[in-house]
Amino acid sequence: MVTIPVVVATRRLAVLLGVAALALTAGCTSPDPKTETTSPAHQVSTPSAEEDQAVTDATAALHRFYQVRDQCWADPSDVDSTCFDSVVVDQVLTDSRATLDTLRNEGWHDEGNSEVLSVEVVWVNLDGSFKQVRLAACVDQRTRQTFDSSGVPQIPESYMPTAPQRVVWQLINYDYPEAGQWKVSYYPEEEAGSESC
Repeated sequence: MVTIPVVVATRRLAVLLGVAALALTAGCTSPDPKTETTSPAHQVSTPSAEEDQAVTDATAALHRFYQVRDQCWADPSDVDSTCFDSVVVDQVLTDSRATLDTLRNEGWHDEGNSEVLSVEVVWVNLDGSFKQVRLAACVDQRTRQTFDSSGVPQIPESYMPTAPQRVVWQLINYDYPEAGQWKVSYYPEEEAGSESC
């Protein structure tokens, strides 16, 4: 069995846990072309009813994402790799499965909960083939930690958030206008940072 070095796995875990102080690791590939947008069709200043509904549905999906992620990583040995399929697609699905495999292979698990305190709209694009919403969530993850099989914390204290963090996610709906099909698809590197909220 190939073992991922602790520092590499720790960095990947920290990013996917939403600790925005770390950059994405080199193991993450370029975003899927269909999730890249050079200039969104609508800056949401006076949203239409359709945009309002898309934002409402995408926000609900983002809340579900955090709930499912917390559940999947709390007991990796008891879930299969499809546990994320209802809430993520594209690069985030690839990264989430890789992290789940790392946790399972190392005998690690997560404890604590992610609390989404608020969500703001960055932009909405309902004009293209793939309907997209980019959201900035204020997420409190100060209680979250990853432990090895002996109960030793794996994310160094210096990487742990000391306040709720602003984390930006891009969501996509391949089956629009079905409300329940919004999924997290992309973590935009250009939006990464250590901004608290």
